[in-house]
Formats: sequence, structure tokens, C-alpha cells
Amino acid sequence: SWTMPIALLDPTARAKKSHGAKLVL
Repeated sequence: SWTMPIALLDPTARAKKSHGAKLVL
């Protein structure tokens, strides 16, 4: 649930996935 909205807001988060989520948190 978290990765989906984050990926939409951050294109880079899509590639990082877990990494991107941690950055946002």
C-alpha cells in the first residue's frame, strides 16, 4: 500500500522500492 502511492509521487522510488519508502519515512 505504501510503495504504490510513493512510486506515483516519486519515479525514482519505483526503482528503489524499499529504499525509496525508507527515504520518505
